[in-house]
Parts: sequence; C-alpha cells; structure tokens
Amino acid sequence: MYALKLLLALVMLLAAGLVPVLSQDKKEPAAGTEMDAWAKAHAPNANHKLLEKLAGNWMADVTFVFNPKEKPELNKMAVKREMVMGGRFLYESYDLWQGSMPHEGRGFIGYNNSKKTFQMIHIESMNTALEVTDGTWDEKTQTLSFPSGPKEMEWGGNKVKFTMTMSFTIESEDKHTFSMKTKYEQMPDEIEEVKIVYTRRK
Repeated sequence: MYALKLLLALVMLLAAGLVPVLSQDKKEPAAGTEMDAWAKAHAPNANHKLLEKLAGNWMADVTFVFNPKEKPELNKMAVKREMVMGGRFLYESYDLWQGSMPHEGRGFIGYNNSKKTFQMIHIESMNTALEVTDGTWDEKTQTLSFPSGPKEMEWGGNKVKFTMTMSFTIESEDKHTFSMKTKYEQMPDEIEEVKIVYTRRK
C-alpha cells in the first residue's frame, strides 16, 4: 500500500512539472548526422580507384628463385581480381598448377581511410599464416609497395631473421609486375625470390 501511494505521488509531481524529465535535459543529434559522417569518412576515394587498375582476368608468368646460385623455376598461372564491397577492396584468387610448389591463394588489397595507408592480406594453401601488411603508393614509379619485418622463421632447425618487400609496378593497363624481395640477415644481398608478370586476358 505504501509503495502504491509513493508511485501516485511521483505521478502527480511529474504532472505538475516539479520533477524534470531526463529526456528533456539532453538534446539528441539530428537523425542521420553521425551515420552520414561515418559513411563519408569510409567511402571509396581516389586510392581505391587506383586499385581498379589491377582488376581483371590475367595470365601470369611466375619466376621462383630458391637459390641465387641455381637456375630459377618458371611457371604459369591464372589470376582473377575484382573490386568488391562497393569498390572498397580488391579481391584476388589464383591457382598455380605447375612446378614444385602448386597451390591456390586468395587475398585482399584495400586503402584504410582511417590509417591513411594501403593494406594487403593474403592466404594460401601452402601455409597457415595470415598477416596484414601496410603499404604506400609511389606515383613517380607507379609502384605499390608493402615492406615488412624484421621477421623470424624456422628453417632447417635454425631461426632465420629477414625483412621483405612485396610490390606491384604498373606498366600499362594491360601489364603489371609483382616482386617479392627478401633480405636475410645471414646473406649480404637482397634476393628477388618471386617475380610475376601479369598480362591481361582479352
């Protein structure tokens, strides 16, 4: 009974305007303002447009260098890339069916508007690694570079330290080149371990 009387008293005070309503003390932002700002900040821009140059169906000549003192291994593969998620990311899929390392791979390249950097993520059927690498665009050389390291890996029972740079150089709308250069701590010179020349399929 006491609780009921207390509730009735509170209702009367509210009706009389003696107890402020919390919702009246705070002004809500105009509908859509924050979402509009978010959408604008994360919309595709000229950096995403640049990635479209790498989209399409490609045939690729692949060169692997396993040992600088030995003859490189030459292979071919088919590659497909397309812009996805409203033009925000370049998606890649490929199948390498030749040589000593046949495998399939998938990956994304995008431009992070918040960090103001290109980012690449790659996975393949040969290992379990998944890593995001930041990169930059050089307008003069038309090259998108993704340096990483120093890193460490197990090889032959030993720990090997190295740094790596992966890059895409655009020669024309129908041709570009991928390069993976590695500098091992135990070796004096940088090695271009992978080179891939892409030619657009027409």
